[in-house]
Amino acid sequence: MQLTGIKILLFVLGVLWIPTVSLSLPNCPSDQTKRYQNCFGTYISTNDPGYKYVGEWRDDKRHGQGASTWSAPHPSAGEKYVGEYKNGKKHGQGTTTWSAPHTNAGEKHVGEYKNGKRNGQGFYLWKNGRADFCFYTDDEDSNCSGTNVYDVASNLAKKFRQMPELKRKKIQSNLKSNGFYTSVVDGKWGRDTFTALATYAALNLKTVNINTASSANNLVQNVLGTNLSNDNSCPTDLSATWHNCVGIYTYDDGGKYVGEWKDNKKHGQGTYSWPSGSSYVGNWKDNKKHGQGTYTYQSGASYVGEYKNGKKHGRGTYTYPDGSIYVGQLENDNFSGQGTLIEADGHKYVGEFKDDDFNGQGSLTLANGEKYAGEFKDNDFNGQGSLTLTNGDTYVGEFKDNNFNGQGTYTFGPNSEWSEDKYVGEFKNDKKHGQGTYFFADGTVETGLWEDGELQGAVTSPEVAENVNPDETLEVASGTGFYVSDDGHIITNHHVIDGCMDIKVQNQGELIPTIRLAEDKQNDLALLKVSQKPRYVFALSNNSPYPLQEIIVAGFPFGDRYSSTLKFTKGIVSSLAGLGDNYSEIQIDAALQQGNSGGPIIDEYGNVIAVAVAKLDAKYMFENFGIIPENTNFGVKASAARNLLEANRVNLKASSNEIISKRDLSSIAADGTVYLTCWMTNAQLEQMKGKKVMLGNLD
Repeated sequence: MQLTGIKILLFVLGVLWIPTVSLSLPNCPSDQTKRYQNCFGTYISTNDPGYKYVGEWRDDKRHGQGASTWSAPHPSAGEKYVGEYKNGKKHGQGTTTWSAPHTNAGEKHVGEYKNGKRNGQGFYLWKNGRADFCFYTDDEDSNCSGTNVYDVASNLAKKFRQMPELKRKKIQSNLKSNGFYTSVVDGKWGRDTFTALATYAALNLKTVNINTASSANNLVQNVLGTNLSNDNSCPTDLSATWHNCVGIYTYDDGGKYVGEWKDNKKHGQGTYSWPSGSSYVGNWKDNKKHGQGTYTYQSGASYVGEYKNGKKHGRGTYTYPDGSIYVGQLENDNFSGQGTLIEADGHKYVGEFKDDDFNGQGSLTLANGEKYAGEFKDNDFNGQGSLTLTNGDTYVGEFKDNNFNGQGTYTFGPNSEWSEDKYVGEFKNDKKHGQGTYFFADGTVETGLWEDGELQGAVTSPEVAENVNPDETLEVASGTGFYVSDDGHIITNHHVIDGCMDIKVQNQGELIPTIRLAEDKQNDLALLKVSQKPRYVFALSNNSPYPLQEIIVAGFPFGDRYSSTLKFTKGIVSSLAGLGDNYSEIQIDAALQQGNSGGPIIDEYGNVIAVAVAKLDAKYMFENFGIIPENTNFGVKASAARNLLEANRVNLKASSNEIISKRDLSSIAADGTVYLTCWMTNAQLEQMKGKKVMLGNLD
């Protein structure tokens, strides 16, 4: 079975528009007939052909940040609105632009909206270059009633012409670097300069009031960081110290900086323009871009967001010439952390990035409807995931280098030649390979060893289908986990979740689904996440365990066979050597039973020193019987868990150095320890018998 269509596409920088994507909201259903409730999604109208909306929804209405576009055959083709919505209508701050074939092509409105109409202050840029500041009154089609930018320029002309030459050049350079044309006529600035100044101000300030020359003076002060009546220009002598002043400096390579200086370094607000045509407008610190800024590339690409020590670092938005967009976290100039990437052709990735690549948990949806959700590594499907193809076929299981590799379930969709057939078992390089079971739509079941997609020595068992529904989901095992972050991250053993179709937290009868984020098979660890905020979060110990150290283990022995009530066992650290001299593990003499796996091993300070391993690999036990001391159990050291969490950028709680009472320890353990259940279908269960370390309901 080949992966059909899904490709990983990263691309070159470019810019068209910048919507605000809400990463905190889940994706809306792909089926537009379903309710859009508190989600982020795309809506393409069938009743109003040519209309498209991408953004936030609430109660089936556009609500929050979003972008609307109109294209042919819609009568408003060429119109675009990017901004705020409320209850399905434009409401708040927004920008409307028009392009061909619209009759208003080349014009733009930036301002306030209310109930779908322009309301309040706004700025209108005409195709002939005229720019008006307007005050609208509940009528989208009303004439502007406000102050014309040309009148403002006229009122300010005298003051500008009286300014020192260096300051005038500074303002002119600042305008030119931001794309506004200026001229000098008979040694004096032309009127278009003042138009450009007011235009620049309107585009960069959310609220302006420019009815009078005095308020315009305030506007200039806000934009330029200087008062017209107070000259704080840097000295004309370039050898002098430039400190707490505004000045222009041209570098040997042709680059130019206009802005604030401190101790001869770019510091504060400023604009740097390169001879190539690229420019940066924003904050500086000690000669480096630092804080909020906007970088515009010669290609037309743009970045708006945070900088740290000269590099893009923090939250930001990249836009690309073809209309593609990235919104999310960056680290040292690279996409790193949580982010959303939307390509111009409709492909969309939401999830974790590292060094510009898809790395970690995420989902990739193609324009044709194909979707993968699960783990990525270096842009490839690697780890646990699910793939849905255009014909409805689905695969849920393990991937390696974009191929089906490991345990998985392949279900043929309604449009497939083998509709309603299902295979559960092992795969290698997209082919059935290893032990597996094939369920035919007619009820026939074939179980056996597969090699390169072909069955070797089948055992046909039609009676199995008569007595067992392969799709029935049941709880087959249980274990323990514990919270390690305020964001709902949970640590447990890998063998607890191995092969599970679903893992759920059981809380007072409620089953809370988890997300599988990462696995460390070598150290028998797994990282999960739930959407709810934990009542208590454990800290991982910074100290190495030592022999005879007293410990307490919290967990759910035997699971629901007896009760799902948290229980405690106590003991000591008996050895620092683990299985096969694996020094990520320690030996303890505390009593552990099936169900304790993944629970916290806690010291007297309430810190977790290790993760309990309650069920050993049977093969190891047989081979080493008599070597392992009686009543010995194992735990994975906190340092191994810490490495897993740090690799996945989990914010950890600081460890404690104060002794905690047994009563308080019992209370926090009850709040921070969780009961985990493993769910499988009957078909999956058949494949996992004899393989999964712990199974609870096999009788």
